[in-house]
Parts: sequence; C-alpha cells; structure tokens
Amino acid sequence: MLSSASVRLYPDSSDVVLYGGPREARSALVTGRVVVSTRNVDQVKSLLVILRPQRQRLFQSQHPLTPPLFLHAKLVADGETEPHVIHSSVSEKEHEWRFTIGVPGATAETVFCSDHYVAYELIAEARTQGTFAGAVQSKTCPIAVKRAPNTESPWTILASEPVSESAVWRSKIELTLVADSRIIHDSQSMSVRGVIRPLEKGISLVRAGFQIIEKISRKVVLFGSDQTIGQSDVIVDNTINMPNASHDQPNNGSSSSSSSSIDTRRILDADNKLLENTGLPLTQETSASRCLPIPKIYTEIQYDIHRGPIRVNHELIFFVTVIDKMNTLHNLRLATPVFVLPRLNGRQINLPRYEDTDMDQLVESSSEGKLERD
Repeated sequence: MLSSASVRLYPDSSDVVLYGGPREARSALVTGRVVVSTRNVDQVKSLLVILRPQRQRLFQSQHPLTPPLFLHAKLVADGETEPHVIHSSVSEKEHEWRFTIGVPGATAETVFCSDHYVAYELIAEARTQGTFAGAVQSKTCPIAVKRAPNTESPWTILASEPVSESAVWRSKIELTLVADSRIIHDSQSMSVRGVIRPLEKGISLVRAGFQIIEKISRKVVLFGSDQTIGQSDVIVDNTINMPNASHDQPNNGSSSSSSSSIDTRRILDADNKLLENTGLPLTQETSASRCLPIPKIYTEIQYDIHRGPIRVNHELIFFVTVIDKMNTLHNLRLATPVFVLPRLNGRQINLPRYEDTDMDQLVESSSEGKLERD
C-alpha cells in the first residue's frame, strides 16, 4: 500500500509581489516545487497545487474577508506528468515536480486587522493509488500577496523625495517635520527630525515626540446603506519628556490633522483644571532627531492598501506639549502621510524600452541593477 506516502511543499518565496495598482498591475507568478515520498512514482495518480483564500482556523477570532479565488497548477493527471511540468527523481523514494501559478494583478493584498483578515494559502494535494484503496495526502503553507508601486512611476519618485512639512500655530510657534522619504519598510528604521521655533517669548516645552498612526477601514452595510467603519492605532510612539515637567498624558481622541495645519488640545486633570507645569523655556530654535523602529509586518503593522475589502493608511506625527505665557498647556500635532510598502530586494529591475534608448546607444549597468543610458 501507499499509505506511508507523504507530500512536502516548497514555494520559492513566501510572498508574491504585484507591481502597480489593481487596475494596471500585471500577473505575478508563484513558483516552487512539490516533493512526494513514495516507493513507486507510478502510484501517484493526481498531483495538484492550489492557491486559495486562507481558511479560518479553529479558535481564530478574526473573520475572513478574502474575495473568492481558486488558482491551480495541474502537475500529474491520470498517473501521467503533464508535458509542460518539470519532473525529477531526487532519490529512489522521493520525486519532485516544479509548479507555476499566475496571480492576477487585481488580487486583493494580504492584511490582518483585529477583527478581519485577507489571506491566502498554497495547498499541494496528491491522490495516490494503493493495493486496496486510494489515499489523499496534502500539505498547506501560507503565501502573502503584496503590492508595490512601479519603481519609475511619478508617484514613487514623488513619494521617495525628502519630507519637510511646516505649520504655524497662532503666530506663537512653528513646527517643522523632516524625514528622508514618505516610503518606509517593515522591520527597518525611519530617521525623523522635528524642529520647534518659538515666535514669541514666554513659551516652554513640556514634551515632544514622534508617532506613526495606522488607520484601518472597511465598508459594511448598515440599515440598507454602505457605511465605512474604521479604527486608528498608534504603531510607533517615541516621547521625549523635558526636565521639571509634568508627564501626565492627554486624553487624546482619534482625530487627525492635515500636513499643513496643527491640531491643538488643552490638557486637563481629573478635576477639569489645567495642569500647572514649568517645562523647558524655548528661547531659540530647538530640534529633536530620532530613529523610529518600524515593526514586523502583519503582526504589528500592515502595508498601505488603497483598494480592497480592507484599506490601510498611515500618518507620521510630530507632537509637542507647550505652555504659553498665560500658563496654559497645549498639545500640538503636525501630521503628514507616509506609506508602508514591502521591500523589493532587487526583485524588480526596470529595463529601458528599445525606443527610449536613442537608437542602439550604449547602455551600462549601475550598482543598483538598473540600466541607464550614457
């Protein structure tokens, strides 16, 4: 019998990257190999690799919102390896088949939020024939669908430029937020700098810092109409407290400000009285620089998603708490959008179109792997 047969699934990558928006992106390929352990390869009657929505696991509190999808690659049918499939014997008892599955460019990206998720899995399914009865062996592994912009698109070029946003609050103080780029990557770090410029005397600084806010939303049908519900979470928080300052935190809501304005809140204690504070006197321009660690993807932060059942966007916040000369405490925020995108690791190399090379003019390879004209 072949009851001892086993199946192993080895995708070449744990993710597949779609380049461009859902309406413009081309298909991408999921490739890999399936290894079946059996004494007699002729007993493998059917071998199929399927890409499908990830099924909800036992005791999983999140509910799936993955759109329907069923993509497959047939490797063995009726005991015969398909003509286009590469098959080899690893050893006397192990046999390997290569597979390729095309993923449409409009496929929704993988995302996990507190209540719902969009996710996919690969499953290799082998049907074998034994002495008395057939058997089915399968192996499943997750596969993430990611989306990245085309590296030469105008959007990418603009988003990659250095960030410098400034705003003035009541002609009393000017805040400036500086960053290397609006594009950030998971499991890396982001260098930021905040500048505080007093425009009048008598202002003191209580605290300053930086945050990355993640906003997740989805559409639901309530009372017969489409409505959008969402949540906001602080993903990264780096606070600098000044000496001799009260460190009570404000009871902030989830509202946000645009990149060209400052949001202000007065901080109250339990008796609804303004907190007394001293802070650090601002007699000249003051700046603070930090290196913000970006968390691990899917468990602590999600990629930006602008179309799909679940949408995600992010803001970079520079916040300060100041006391004016009337001894009134104010919490100020300067916000600007940033984009959490997957790292490409050189997987996309843009070659120039023939008609853009000035009629066979010599090109050379740069260190980044792009081809540029002389």
